[in-house]
Amino acid sequence: MKSIVLISSLLLLNPLTTDALAATCSATLPIGATQVVGTALNTLLESHTVCVGNASPWQAQEYHQTPSGAVNNLIDYHQGSVANDPTAPVGFWTISGDKVSYTYHGSATAYNDEVYDNHDATYTFCDQSNNITTASKILSGQNPC
Repeated sequence: MKSIVLISSLLLLNPLTTDALAATCSATLPIGATQVVGTALNTLLESHTVCVGNASPWQAQEYHQTPSGAVNNLIDYHQGSVANDPTAPVGFWTISGDKVSYTYHGSATAYNDEVYDNHDATYTFCDQSNNITTASKILSGQNPC
């Protein structure tokens, strides 16, 4: 998701309304995908690692540490215990309404994602700039993908 952040920051020059976001996101979702909302969104993410990409090297391996909203609670696994790319905090996440908000270190911008269950063990994250990120799996605990 961090790679999407760079693209997102460029696209923020063209903000969309919530209605436009929903219409655009839904047009690009897999057939039958449903938005994860309420407590189900917190249950899906809290104490779980979101894996973006589909093989090593993963684009992102972000652990959502408990509780939502705490400082430094978004942890990127990177390459784990490898000295030149260790696991480290990269920002924080919080649930706001039916969206998950990500703020990365060095950025004042919050990326507000709707999360959709694709009903095939993958999830689509769609931010306010209509950037789509697919999590190929979500693992319990802080684990490498």
